[in-house]
Amino acid sequence: MRIAVFGGSGATGRLVVRAALARGWDVTAYVRDASRMDTSHERLQVTVGELEDADAIRGVVAGCDAVISVLGPGFVPSRRAISRGIENIVLGMKQGGVTRLVVLATPSYRDPRDGYDRRFSVVVGLVHLLLPAAWATIVEMCQTVVASDLEWTLVRIPLLSNADDSGPPHVGWVGEPGVTFSRLPRATVAEFMVSQVCDCGLVHAAPVISR
Repeated sequence: MRIAVFGGSGATGRLVVRAALARGWDVTAYVRDASRMDTSHERLQVTVGELEDADAIRGVVAGCDAVISVLGPGFVPSRRAISRGIENIVLGMKQGGVTRLVVLATPSYRDPRDGYDRRFSVVVGLVHLLLPAAWATIVEMCQTVVASDLEWTLVRIPLLSNADDSGPPHVGWVGEPGVTFSRLPRATVAEFMVSQVCDCGLVHAAPVISR
């Protein structure tokens, strides 16, 4: 198995890379800054580049079995950069015949199966009000993925923590029992995202994972 990881130098991205390598997979991480990564693993290739570089992204994706994106508003300086990056990832996958895409997202993007939950509604509303660029980035990014004809899964997360606990999360949709707006360990997110590469049960879905 060979995968490409975008956003692999971030706190959660590094755990995604680690989880994939632990499965014995080959990983290519496309990053803006390689200094935050341990590049010594024999099955890890790190490529430094910008999200606007469609040719470089196409080269990274070529020959992969799947792509994981851990990109988010905190990883790049502008909304347009990340939106263009997702567009380039989708385009590169189509050109290379790669179909499986797992993308980190948040409840700012609503899945048609979502119901109503007061806490989710309040928090998303505050993000929309106080961080409109971040909210718009997530929504635009998800819309691009959903509009593609790829085998995508959006993994929507609430808050993140650096706790060591990496047990399995609760998987569902806003408004369902057990789906809570709580802090989720980054390791749990990473393990779940990597597990989705070979799991087709949530293709064309945007579940919320929580504790």
